[in-house]
Amino acid sequence: MTNAPTETAARILEKAAVAFARYGFDGVSMRDVAQACDISPGLLTYHFPKKSDLFHACVAGPYERLVGELRALVDDRSVPALTRLDRVIARLAATNDAETNVVRTVFREVFTAPEHLKDIAPMFLAGHIALLFRLVQDLVAEGAIPPELGPGLLPLIMGGTVLPRLIATSLGDAVPHAVAEVLMTAAPNALRHLLGVPR
Repeated sequence: MTNAPTETAARILEKAAVAFARYGFDGVSMRDVAQACDISPGLLTYHFPKKSDLFHACVAGPYERLVGELRALVDDRSVPALTRLDRVIARLAATNDAETNVVRTVFREVFTAPEHLKDIAPMFLAGHIALLFRLVQDLVAEGAIPPELGPGLLPLIMGGTVLPRLIATSLGDAVPHAVAEVLMTAAPNALRHLLGVPR
């Protein structure tokens, strides 16, 4: 038995993730994906019978890998919560292209067709959101941040890490590479400074 189905599925997911990030769920057809992959529509539906299955797989794969890494960082009780926060900030600021496509896809769907996220929302609530809330609780419990800062910390972490990369990659060639790099480095560093995270 060969790895051909796995390689084909990986190619499908790669092409579909880019298409969903760029055009949204409603802007991508199964025929578009098959054509981009240079495969028959039948082979595509063999791997992913419905477009919703393909959409979910495009989001779930990279997201679950990221959550696994974040879980390891948050659960490392051998270091103080501030150190864990610094590591989480660094990891989120270093999102790869597949993870950035997930963020772009989710943001696009939130504003254009939120009904496509109903199957994915529970994954987020049990994933990074739960982990970051747990980290915030640890920060408060250790006295690293005042309790009143806790509720606002989650959007601050996401806004200072993932969003700069999302903005830079979404603008593409409209922003010089050096400017994009500054944006993606300065925002996490400003977040660390604001929160008093030692480097």
